Amino acid sequence: MIVSREHLDAACHLLHRVYCQEQGWLPPSGNPSGQQVQVLSSGVHGLVDDYDRHAKWVGLFDQHELVGCLRLAGRRQCDRRLELENYFELPAELAAGTVLAEVNRLAIDPRVRGREGAIMLHLSLLKIVEQTGESVVIAAQPGTGRLAVEYLGMVDTGLSFRYHARDPEPAHVYLLVNRGANVARQQRTLEAALKTRPA
Repeated sequence: MIVSREHLDAACHLLHRVYCQEQGWLPPSGNPSGQQVQVLSSGVHGLVDDYDRHAKWVGLFDQHELVGCLRLAGRRQCDRRLELENYFELPAELAAGTVLAEVNRLAIDPRVRGREGAIMLHLSLLKIVEQTGESVVIAAQPGTGRLAVEYLGMVDTGLSFRYHARDPEPAHVYLLVNRGANVARQQRTLEAALKTRPA
């Protein structure tokens, strides 16, 4: 898990490189998540928002260099909203009776991008939610949604929305209700996938 300021800055810088430079996306001005490109303390640009400091971050490291990240963000303290709730109202019955957190900000350096790194990040995330008991939700395009289904065992709720009016496609809402043995079972599935990967 990412705990140092240095590694959090490295994650925000990686997000800027992948989302902004590689994919050409920039956060709209005045967005309700507080997303913005900012010069970090190290002097490089990073993609930051209001949820960064209160989230649990998972890091993927190559030697000592952070090359992948993923975060689990709870509700923002000022308004008790998950990030996606700034754009879409979740039905009250969704994951009723559980603590809900949001998975987002997946990024992997293109030099090491591949199935193994994604599995390792998601496996670390599952270990966190097994300990915390949190259920998790993600809003994602179908490609990322397939990772959520395959790696986290999430299900498509059938709900979708657009973050911004100009978005070409809606984001779909996926859910993992953390009850029973489903999280532990999914961990075992991912651990087996790592053991059977090609040499």
